[in-house]
Amino acid sequence: MFLESKKVFYENNEVDPIEIYKYLPKLDCKKCRYQSCLSFAIMLAKGEANINRCVHIKGNEYNLKKVKSPLYSHPFRSNFS
Repeated sequence: MFLESKKVFYENNEVDPIEIYKYLPKLDCKKCRYQSCLSFAIMLAKGEANINRCVHIKGNEYNLKKVKSPLYSHPFRSNFS
């Protein structure tokens, strides 16, 4: 079932939330108003959150660029700032 849902996820041209999650701080501080960094990454991948909500990643330019790159390169995510 997991592989089937992942296949549908990629067929819909979604950004992989795990690729985003890799570069998040994994502190689960909830300052972004999400329960965890993983849930924040999922919402980023869906285009329903803005990376600037993460107060911890703002000071880390390397990770900020890494998180933004899959979002910017995605055809439906060009409006991320």
